[in-house]
Amino acid sequence: MLLYNHVMIMKKFSTIPVSVEVKKILEKAKGERTWDEFLISLLKTANLARRLHAAEELEKRFDDDLERAIKESIEESRRRLRFREPDS
Repeated sequence: MLLYNHVMIMKKFSTIPVSVEVKKILEKAKGERTWDEFLISLLKTANLARRLHAAEELEKRFDDDLERAIKESIEESRRRLRFREPDS
């Protein structure tokens, strides 16, 4: 129950069935936080990890693509220079 501007607001709650072993692990990680605080924090951490992983993958692909493009450009420049007519 929350008190907001002297009005009581009832929060609805639910249960999530998990094994006893998992609940013990989660309770230890939760510490003094409420389950709401802990689970929201867990979600935020997981989402951040996914975004960082996606950014690293994009960066890796960009680097590989850029390296390939530079090599192709150098090879093309060398081919052009080889077939140029000498200046008279």
